Amino acid sequence: MAFAYGLAVGTGSDIYSRLVFETVHGARISPYAFIGAGLAINHFYKDQVIFEEYWVTQKDNRGTLLPLFVNIKGYLPVSRKVAFYLSGDMGAALDLSNSFDEKTKLYVAAGPGVTFGRQNGGTLGDFSIRFQHIGDGLDAILFRIGVNF
Repeated sequence: MAFAYGLAVGTGSDIYSRLVFETVHGARISPYAFIGAGLAINHFYKDQVIFEEYWVTQKDNRGTLLPLFVNIKGYLPVSRKVAFYLSGDMGAALDLSNSFDEKTKLYVAAGPGVTFGRQNGGTLGDFSIRFQHIGDGLDAILFRIGVNF
């Protein structure tokens, strides 16, 4: 399970910050590889005020997406308690709030991370940075903190 805060990146007026809750279930098939399937909730919460010439427009950027994805990780164990990894997700994001133009969007996320704790079993702490792309205009950098069982 992981919690994340996403900082929106990009240009233009469609910039969406988000809070993320994510769970991935799978198996570490070797000390160097993991494969699993995941489910996340991305809640976009920031209202935007756009200043144009002589008027102000308030844009409601609230909405919720439900990404369903496949997750793979490649690990580099550096000790018995620490391992670095690269992670990649690919799947579809479903619009639960009817806030976006398309009901289903392509979901892709990738980035580095590190796990702390016994690598051969038990509970692990997890920190990672993810570069997230959902459809058009929903790019973000996620700072993730999680717990692995």
